Amino acid sequence: MFTFCAERPMRVLVVDDSITIRAIMERIIDNERDMRLVGATSCAVEAQDFLEHHRPDVMTLDVEMPGMNGLDFLTAVLACRKLPVIMVSSHTARGADVRARAFALGASACFDKANLMKDAGRFAAMVRKVGAGKTCRDKPVSYFSNTSSSAIDGCSATV
Repeated sequence: MFTFCAERPMRVLVVDDSITIRAIMERIIDNERDMRLVGATSCAVEAQDFLEHHRPDVMTLDVEMPGMNGLDFLTAVLACRKLPVIMVSSHTARGADVRARAFALGASACFDKANLMKDAGRFAAMVRKVGAGKTCRDKPVSYFSNTSSSAIDGCSATV
């Protein structure tokens, strides 16, 4: 099982074609003492080059990007290395087909991009959780007695 060394900050790579979303995620990560942004790329080609020269503990990955899409890149990355990947996209909202496909391909978690600003703490908790080797997978709806935002995204991490 993949785990990061608690004596150093968790190293995070952000892959998203939107400069605005990259800036938001960079700010969230930079505000966490136990995390460090080690790279931010706009496409799979740049991310692949980064992965060949650096060893992030967690990667966030958009679905729609120029060139290779995020799901194809997820498949390629996980075929070569064990790396926790959080799919961050408006296409990975709960119940979306893309979300189910991302999990089937090996994503550790999915986060709805539209919620980054309002749920920054939950996003940071999700990065910590997958960095510790856990996943944030959907649970049956009947499992939840209420529908808190962390239950909706299938992540049981406490925020």
